[in-house]
Amino acid sequence: MMRMLSAVFIIAVLTSAIALFLLDAKLILAQLLLFLCLFYVNIFNVDFLFLLVGAFQLIMAWVVLYKSKKAIDYDYNLVLEKTHKAPRNLTKGGNLGGDFSLFRKNY
Repeated sequence: MMRMLSAVFIIAVLTSAIALFLLDAKLILAQLLLFLCLFYVNIFNVDFLFLLVGAFQLIMAWVVLYKSKKAIDYDYNLVLEKTHKAPRNLTKGGNLGGDFSLFRKNY
């Protein structure tokens, strides 16, 4: 059980780092709450809650990784368009393609 807990904590820390990269406050807050839940589940040693929170953490990590891949693809295609190596698709109609949060963007 302790190895599983360590693995979930590592996944939580890595997901938090990626959430900081994506600059989304809601995602960072959700990740912080999940991390605190994992910490308290570890202190009080509640196994069934660990499985629930751990599963939710894994699902959240998968979603964050998927959205990160989509953001990287979007950024790459945007660079190709701005250097005129690809036809204009993302920057049509005066859209410059800049966004503050990469997570909220639907690609």
